[in-house]
Amino acid sequence: MWKVSASNLLSGRSFQAWFETEPEATQWSQKMIAKDAWGKKARQAIKGDGSYDESLVLSEFDITDPLTSEVKTVVSLRDEYDHSIDEIQTTDSGSDAKELRAQVAEEKISQWKIFTEFGKKVQLYFTALINERDFTQEQKDSIQSSAEILQILNELNFGRIAKAKQMVDSLSTDETLFYSDDLTAISLYMSDFLERFPVG
Repeated sequence: MWKVSASNLLSGRSFQAWFETEPEATQWSQKMIAKDAWGKKARQAIKGDGSYDESLVLSEFDITDPLTSEVKTVVSLRDEYDHSIDEIQTTDSGSDAKELRAQVAEEKISQWKIFTEFGKKVQLYFTALINERDFTQEQKDSIQSSAEILQILNELNFGRIAKAKQMVDSLSTDETLFYSDDLTAISLYMSDFLERFPVG
């Protein structure tokens, strides 16, 4: 990953952004610089005109107005900001690497949280369908402890919705413990989800 860091020398404000590649980081930096997002770029000004901070002055020189022969002092000013583009590895030991590791982890968690949370909903839906049937406690225990159901629940716990759906579709319906209406309802529920989030 590549980290772009910038700080305004006058206000103290800091900025940062992360990118997968160096060209992406460079292109984004150039856009920010072009619109003075971090502060004004290096420039020249007339000394004492009040348009700059003295801490930005790098050098100065005199010029003579050819029409009035008036001598003016021009100051060369540096950028109002510092910025850098650095490659950060997740295996590094610095604070940037720690930040990157946390960011990578959070992105992965956010991506898969959708699937694991949906897996929990499917389990609750299945539980509701079982509870609505006129089953004895022994039948409920038999359903929930069956090898096929335990495998499906395991896939749902890990957010592997597509795999769980395949297993649901392959279940044999006996209309005693596994009812076709229930399995079809669960399968369609997962199908609808996978149309929106096909990765699971």
